[in-house]
Formats: sequence, C-alpha cells, structure tokens
Amino acid sequence: MPYLNSVLNSGRSRAFALPRACLVLCALLLGAAQLAAAPQEAGPRLLNSEEGQAIVTAAWEHQQQIAGKPDCSHLVHEIYRLAGFPYAYASSFDLYSGGGHFARVHNAQPGDLIVWPGHVGLVVDPAEHSFYSSVNTGLETEDYSAPYWRGYGTARFYRYRTEESGNVPLAAARPGPRKAPEPVQMLTVPVINTGDDEPDPMLHTSGPSARTARESARAAVSSRAREAEPSSFEVPPSIQLVTRHGKPTREEVAEALSELSNASQNILRTGDPLQPRLPVVIFDRLRVERVQFKGERGWAEVRIESRAALGGGTTAARSETAKMDRKNRQEKRRWELRRTASGWTALTPLERAYVPRDAAVRILAEQLARLAAKDSSGPPAPATLRQEAQLASVLNDLLREK
Repeated sequence: MPYLNSVLNSGRSRAFALPRACLVLCALLLGAAQLAAAPQEAGPRLLNSEEGQAIVTAAWEHQQQIAGKPDCSHLVHEIYRLAGFPYAYASSFDLYSGGGHFARVHNAQPGDLIVWPGHVGLVVDPAEHSFYSSVNTGLETEDYSAPYWRGYGTARFYRYRTEESGNVPLAAARPGPRKAPEPVQMLTVPVINTGDDEPDPMLHTSGPSARTARESARAAVSSRAREAEPSSFEVPPSIQLVTRHGKPTREEVAEALSELSNASQNILRTGDPLQPRLPVVIFDRLRVERVQFKGERGWAEVRIESRAALGGGTTAARSETAKMDRKNRQEKRRWELRRTASGWTALTPLERAYVPRDAAVRILAEQLARLAAKDSSGPPAPATLRQEAQLASVLNDLLREK
C-alpha cells in the first residue's frame, strides 16, 4: 500500500504514473486477496455440497443393510448417523419447526432434508426434484414436485449445521469403515392384515350428541394444551392424510399414525414425565386393521400392543393406568378420521397419548440424567431421589424383553 500511495502522490515521473482508477482497482484486488487468505473464524457452518453428497451415498449403503421398513423420520435420522452427522431424533413436525442441528435453506442441495408437517425425506437431486424416503410402498425415490407430494402443503428444506469450521475434505466427511447396523426395530409397524375380527363395541359410539361432545372436548383440550405447553413441545392436533387414490388406504393411515405417535412424545418433555397432563400409553406395536368411511367422517380400527402407561390427572385415569401397569395388554380403539377442505386428516386422540417405546425410553433417560446432574453438587433432596427411583423403575420395565 505505501507503494501505491507514493505513485498516486508523485508527479515527477509521468511516464510511470498509472491512472488513479486503475490504481484504486489494484488496491481493492489486493485487499480482497488478503481477506481470502486470512484464516476463517471457528464456529458452526452449513454442510458443503460434497458432504451433502456423502449423506446421499450413506443412504444407498443403508438401503442395502436395513431390515424392515422404518418410518420416515427414523429413516433420515439413521442415515445422518451413518454418514457421521448425528442429531437428537426429531419427528417431522419438530423438524418442520426448525432449530437444533438444522438451518432452513431455500435452495436445496443433495443431502438436505425436505420436510412437511407429517413427512420428511432426503434430497437426492434438486434439479430432478428427487428425494428418498420411507413411503407406504417401501423405501423409494420420488418427485417432490408431483401432485401427490404437493398435497402435503408447502415443503421446507433444511441443511445440517456442523460445529466444525472451514471446509472439511470429502474423506473426512464420509465415515470410516462401518459394520452393518443392527436391524431397525420397527415399533410403529405398518398395516398387518389379520382378517375381519369382530370389532369391539366401544368402537361404534356415534350419534349427534356423541359427535358434539367429542368436538367440544377436543376444542377444550386443544385450548389447554396451547396454554400449558411451549410451542416447540406441542402435540399436533391432527395429521394430513395425503392419498394417491381417493380415500386413504390402511397403509396410508398406518404411515400417518406412525408419524403422529412419534410427535406425541413431546407430551413427556414438559413437567413431570411420570405425571403428564394426559395418560400416556407406551406401546410396542400399533397396527391398523381396517379403515371405514361414512360421508365426511371415517375411522381406523387400530390394535395397540401396550408396554406400560404413565400418569393421568384424574382418579379414573390413574385407575386405568394402574390396570395397564400390572400387565401387558392389547387395546383396540377407534381412531377418528375426518375430511377437511385440504383432504382427509387423522385426529390426535383426546383422552390419552400414544408414544412408541423407543421414544419413551430416550426421553425418560434424558430426564433421569438431568435429575442426576442437577443434584451433583450436593446431597439430592428426598423428592428428587423418589423421582429418580421411579424413572429408573419405568426405564427398567421398558428395556426388559418380553
């Protein structure tokens, strides 16, 4: 820079003087080069395109290793883990809300998440609008611009945010040699046809007064839920049932209920997880046996293999919980479906929440670790000790093989 200033201020050698505009341009170019050569500050950054492509590669490897058919949110969670970019499991509803390890982007690259409220997949090729996910026909690559997927509403793209700074070589982005993962345990299983069982009488409560009572109760519970819970921990009141051919099939309903139950885990994240605001049924298996429709309404006959139950604020709820805690049981219920202006939806039950066992284990273990860390500086309070013992007991029951 001193040389440039001397040339600018010198009038003694016109033969060697450069035009001022040219000199200013040279100075700007030199400054830009210095900035480019300066070391980048450490901090979080978004994955580059090579790292994104490594995630897609991990997806193809995973496809050859997987046993069974996980739901969409568990599938992408497992792919990211295999690719070396882990994050705390989140349902599609939570991912759609943003935050955590992901930042929303408007121009997708391979490896990004494409998310709807109720479904999530992995972007494969943005130019072809292709994404990979678990759908009712299996693990497939589909076109997210197709009318079927547009029926889910507006999709959002999210890119993984890593704590590493600078550009990581592709070799570092890809994980090293891996053992084949253990088969994914499918807790929310798709449809299994068990024939025409005789339906439980409780599945057929109907009539105008019953519908009015249900709708009034649903509005009251939704209002209490909005007041009692932060928005990030809300349980969605319904899930869209996007169908390929008219009315939803059993497979389409089963896929939606699987993701809805994944989102219902949020009820365990607020307050005391052993005394949630609604009774929580922790299940090993949820099976849609039949779907039926009558006009603008319908229902799915669902069989639930329960593992345990938690909480409930009323005496009747505690009594029901005690009966379920004493032994494993099967429950058969009617899951309400309703046609709206945007299509068919499955409504979240009012009287209790249904949470998969793997989700309950993860959340209760987090709560137990939080309690232990809270009292690490001194002797724990008796109430804390009791809560820790109760959580440990529930976790022991959930982890025990049948």
